[in-house]
Formats: sequence, structure tokens, C-alpha cells
Amino acid sequence: FSIGAHSDSHPEYRFISLAEQQQETQKSLAAVAELTGDKRRIFSFPFNDVGVSLAFFETMQFDISFGCAGVKSDVAAQHWQRTALETSPKRSAKQIYTLEYFYFYLRQWFGKNRIERQ
Repeated sequence: FSIGAHSDSHPEYRFISLAEQQQETQKSLAAVAELTGDKRRIFSFPFNDVGVSLAFFETMQFDISFGCAGVKSDVAAQHWQRTALETSPKRSAKQIYTLEYFYFYLRQWFGKNRIERQ
């Protein structure tokens, strides 16, 4: 995709209520749909999706959404974690992803490579 929603006022979602999360997201999705005519529900969290409940994902019914926790599985359907490449300016994308996948498989041994939500 080339354009997706990113919230209305760019808050860190873990610090706002479920109702505020939904309102921020709905306003942003509506604005993108109005501007582009595309009705797909595509959303990328500002900052990260730490502390966002499974109820949020179930009510929003995204076509696809993105967090920023690196390479991890997520219990939320249609939700994918992305990796920020700009956080390590001295490393190439290949180096960053090599480390991400190394940590993904290492965390798998401890059952820590999947994001569970309340």
C-alpha cells in the first residue's frame, strides 16, 4: 500500500483509553478514505502498539495493521510487526534484519517471540 492511517493527533496509544484509541483511529481511517477513495482499513501505529488490547483490534477490524516491535508474531489477526531501520544508522538493513531474526529465534526458546494481548 502507499497510504494508510496513522492516527488523528499522533498519541502514544498506551497512554490513552480504549475509547480514545478507537476515536483517534476512526478519524484517521475516515480521512484517508475521503482523500484517496480507498475504503481499505490500513493502519500503522504511531510510536508503537505496546499495551494495546486485543479488544481494540477486534473492534477496529483492520484489513491490515502494523506495530513496531521488530520481528515477532502477534496474537491479533491481520496485525504485523515492522522493524524501524532508522534506529541503527550505522547498520545496513541486512544487518538489522539478521539481528532481528537471530533474536526472534532466540526468544522462541523462551516463548517470548509472540505478542500476547489482554
